[in-house]
Amino acid sequence: MEWMIEQVRRNPNIPSSDCSGMEVGYMRKHKLVSNSFDATANELTTSPKYSMPIEKKDLRPGDWVGKNGHIGTYVGGGYVVEFYAGAYGC
Repeated sequence: MEWMIEQVRRNPNIPSSDCSGMEVGYMRKHKLVSNSFDATANELTTSPKYSMPIEKKDLRPGDWVGKNGHIGTYVGGGYVVEFYAGAYGC
């Protein structure tokens, strides 16, 4: 929590989020959805409008990786970037 407070003090516009907020932020930034759009991890990973299942061996950087109640972004090399609520950061 102290780290978060310090980062926000340094830059109040710093992007931060919970797990689904990261993906929603990407979608908003690239104008794939409206600025008011919001969704949970489960909504993003189960709706065919936003995602589709693929095999682990077929992951490419930028693909979403999700499980019940959580979502992250595959960045390559076997790594997934994920936010775990505001208190824990990225």
